[in-house]
Amino acid sequence: MKQVSEAMKQRKVEKYYIALVAGLVSEKKFTIQSDIGRDPNSRIRMTSKYPLNPKHAITHGEVLEYIDNAYTCVKIRIET
Repeated sequence: MKQVSEAMKQRKVEKYYIALVAGLVSEKKFTIQSDIGRDPNSRIRMTSKYPLNPKHAITHGEVLEYIDNAYTCVKIRIET
C-alpha cells in the first residue's frame, strides 16, 4: 500500500471519477480551474466560494452520455 501512496504523491497514478450532473453539459470535453479550500461553515466540506486557505485546482471532464434529456454522465480527472 505504501508504494501506491508514494506513486500518487509523485503523480504517477491517475484517478478517474464518474459523476451524474443535473442538467446538460454542452461541452463534450472541458476543464474547470478554480481556487478551492475548506468551507468556513463546515470543516468536512470543500468549497470554491470564499474558501479557507484556498489552493488552485484543475479538473478535466468528458461527457459520457446524456440521460433523459435532464442529466449528464461525465468522467472526471482531478489534475491538482
